[in-house]
Amino acid sequence: MNQNSWIVIFLAYVMGLLSTIFLGFLNPDPTVQQWLILGIVLSVLTAVIAVLLPRFWPTAPRRKIYLIGLIIALLSAFYCQIRIPQPTENDISQLLISQNLNRQSVTISGEILTEGKSNASGRLQYWFEPQTVIKKDKSEQKVTGKLYMTLPFFQGKGLVPGQKIKVFGTLYLPKKA
Repeated sequence: MNQNSWIVIFLAYVMGLLSTIFLGFLNPDPTVQQWLILGIVLSVLTAVIAVLLPRFWPTAPRRKIYLIGLIIALLSAFYCQIRIPQPTENDISQLLISQNLNRQSVTISGEILTEGKSNASGRLQYWFEPQTVIKKDKSEQKVTGKLYMTLPFFQGKGLVPGQKIKVFGTLYLPKKA
């Protein structure tokens, strides 16, 4: 394999990754029909390129390289899909969205995961693993996941990783960049 073959294979890998956009942006569960359409589109695109490219590029790779590129494109699309995180049913993020707890006061018990770091406003920031959420109506729900938690300096001082605590405050989704 020469340099031109590697260029085609690299571009096929990138095309495969970019083709996952057609499955839906960060779609954690594409249908079989979507995968078939993606496979057909990539196959047709590869066939067209394998026929037309040698006419304009005299040192273009042989056609079997395009077949290898197609396989790599399909594998990279599949790899990209399986690497998308998929939160569980009882993930804290699902609770925030499905039960509309955005900006509502709750009590969360769980475990501190990291050392506190001071932010620009003098508060301490922690990663926290929630275990239970107690809502206003006193109903308790088991949850999983991670929370980014900010506490006033004097309340957060002395917290260490592994320590179990209860925190009262408001949950909210981060602002979009």
